[in-house]
Amino acid sequence: MKLLVAEDEKKLRVLIRDFFEIKGYEVIEAEDGLQAVDAVKKHTVDLIFLDIMMPHMDGLEACEKIRQHSDAPILFLTALYDEETKLKGYASGADDYVTKPFSLDILFAKAEAMYNRYRGNVGVKKGIIKGSTLMLDTVKRVAIIEGKEMALASKEYEILKLFLENKEQVISRDQILDRVWGEEYFGYDRTVDTHIKKLRQVIGDAAKPLQTVYKAGYIWKES
Repeated sequence: MKLLVAEDEKKLRVLIRDFFEIKGYEVIEAEDGLQAVDAVKKHTVDLIFLDIMMPHMDGLEACEKIRQHSDAPILFLTALYDEETKLKGYASGADDYVTKPFSLDILFAKAEAMYNRYRGNVGVKKGIIKGSTLMLDTVKRVAIIEGKEMALASKEYEILKLFLENKEQVISRDQILDRVWGEEYFGYDRTVDTHIKKLRQVIGDAAKPLQTVYKAGYIWKES
């Protein structure tokens, strides 16, 4: 998972980064609210930690702006825990709070629980399939890249959905034809290559995980 930690206190930020990297997370750091918003625009993140008292742009304003690009869970890290601050935080789009000082083990457990709830809600209620570089809305049948919806042709949509549902698995051209075109298709198998080329063109840099496997097919490889 990809975690964004926005905290102006470097010692605490590095401590959180090192702890979560040991747990297997990829961590992006931000020193203030402006950097946090910019990071969300550039990366698809799964979880966000925001300090409230930060220079240039505080966590409350950053949270509001982040919500324009991402629905990832947001956890405030703060020494401010009065009722007014909590209400402002929830109104800005935050999901929960952790009060400083805190235990890293508790922070990790809370983050995992919050993300698991989010992932369950996304899968069941919103029809979202998440990849490392984009999301796929299976209700609207659009790709979501950096918070923006992108329309896909029918076959490109089905191909992308197939890969996101079978990450890290090599899928042959014949398998793609069977799943996307149907078992009765008797056309040219290079049709798959043509549509994958179109898909890569449409989603641009977000297609980086979509790799060709020589003489085998394709794989959506995020690791």
